[in-house]
Amino acid sequence: MPHSPCGGCYCECREPVAPEETHAAVDDVVGLNQQSRRCAGSQSSRYFVQRGNLVGVDGGSLSSRQAGRREDLLNDGVLIALEEYRIERALYQLGLPADADHWSAMPDTLFHFVAEFVDGLMLRYPNEPIKRTHDTLIGATQQLAVKLHYLTAQDPHGELPDDPVARGFWQRFVSRTWPTLTALGTTVPDASNLWPADQLDARLLQLTAHRRDWFAQLGFRLEPEANPEDYFFRVLLGDAQWESLVNEAIAADAFYRKRNSS
Repeated sequence: MPHSPCGGCYCECREPVAPEETHAAVDDVVGLNQQSRRCAGSQSSRYFVQRGNLVGVDGGSLSSRQAGRREDLLNDGVLIALEEYRIERALYQLGLPADADHWSAMPDTLFHFVAEFVDGLMLRYPNEPIKRTHDTLIGATQQLAVKLHYLTAQDPHGELPDDPVARGFWQRFVSRTWPTLTALGTTVPDASNLWPADQLDARLLQLTAHRRDWFAQLGFRLEPEANPEDYFFRVLLGDAQWESLVNEAIAADAFYRKRNSS
């Protein structure tokens, strides 16, 4: 991926990262000056920026849409992942499993998520808008959420491969949300069965609240604003948490490079 100097930092002409490029891409993410990070503890208020009308998918199923853009964004993300779960679960019930084993692919999925997460917190060029952080973090977590829904549709009691890095990332980023996802099978019908709108709405509200808490555990939050059409996006990671995350990404890259070269 080409880079060009830009005022002491780097601008990146980014393209989607193919799975086989995932491990190499982390150098681009963590190789930047760690002081160019997006947000640091006491300085975070500088990036407590109001963002309205940013990201959303038109056409969620909630009967009430009065909670504003923040709730629309959360609801739509949950709805997409939930529908993916229902479709995937129906296919498994019909004896039509996915081409790839989702559990086997989870180490790459987690590594790619962490690389994107760190990338979203980097200042790539001077005066970069907070919108890129917002879009990158929301996009990365939504992709991870969909993959986790695939896991629970395939086998909620499956196990990760024997990969210490993946297990560490799982513990840090997934373990708190996983019990809620594994309970989907007892409360959510697969796509071959009709689901009354009132039941869907009630389940979506529960899962949206859970996703809001998961975001905060990951290190960012969408906060309501007086105007229901707007919301605040805030990064919650302090200096120590940021340093730990970057070090984990660097260590993971070294681990996979060494393993793949042997």
